Amino acid sequence: MTFTRLIFLWLFIPWLQQELDAYVDHVNHTAKCCDQNKKSLPHGVPGLIHTSPADYGALDFNASLQIRAYESQQFFLLQTSHPIFNLVPPTFGGFLQECYVSFQSPSVSCHNVWVLYLKPLTSYNNMQKPRHYCLHS
Repeated sequence: MTFTRLIFLWLFIPWLQQELDAYVDHVNHTAKCCDQNKKSLPHGVPGLIHTSPADYGALDFNASLQIRAYESQQFFLLQTSHPIFNLVPPTFGGFLQECYVSFQSPSVSCHNVWVLYLKPLTSYNNMQKPRHYCLHS
């Protein structure tokens, strides 16, 4: 992978995930507008309807799941130590983290994401003796 692509992955994937999480949170905790099609669906905040469907005249179709079975499957399915969760090789990730800290660790937003993308490129190009990173996992 190229240097620029690795920086993109390291910076943009977590930021986009944060934006998607905020959107989902907003949608699930905000009442919907009046439905023009007059469907017979419960009206209210989706998150509240999910936690107490009887209060909104809806039926509870949640499937019950034994906690022990869930926890055992979660262990096998969500191993965060799996290499797929490394967005970039660890040594390169360390370099990017150093750059990010040297920029005072600003929060990433749509207003500064491209500036934060370009700063590590500039830092690497301005190094007296550029480090060589293994760009493959």
